[in-house]
Amino acid sequence: MSDQDRENATTPMMTPTTEYQTEKEEAYRATDCSDKKLKLKNPLKMPVALLPPDRNQPPMVLDPNIYSTKKTVMTILCLIIIIMANSIQLKYVIKNSVAITQQFYSAQVGLGITSVLLAASIGFVLMYSARLNYNDEYKQRKIDFINNTVMILLFVLCILNIFIVYF
Repeated sequence: MSDQDRENATTPMMTPTTEYQTEKEEAYRATDCSDKKLKLKNPLKMPVALLPPDRNQPPMVLDPNIYSTKKTVMTILCLIIIIMANSIQLKYVIKNSVAITQQFYSAQVGLGITSVLLAASIGFVLMYSARLNYNDEYKQRKIDFINNTVMILLFVLCILNIFIVYF
């Protein structure tokens, strides 16, 4: 390789400048706002969560509908996990019915089916409650009753799953 070839060769670190790149840099310099006095909200580019609150804006109010919807979706996802775990266990019990002692077979199948049905019914009640408007004060008693019923059913489901694990 001659000296001229070495001078013309480029490495990944050294790229030759083209007319397009120089035009781009000139256009960038022409639009540079360094001489203008701009008031930047975030000059250090900090995360928004670490910035102090803007006192000119009204404080944010927690919307109960958004909170309730997020809570309901997460509870439904947990119920789907419970349904999947119980259905896998039911599948195992039904496939290996010969290997399992006969005295616990009916208890395991019955508790598994009951748990899946209870979890599905809790999911339907939660989907219904997610459609309700929590800001409507006339529906507050109904919403409280539904939430209390769901909590009791979730407690029963938890106890039922403990019995499933025990057997």
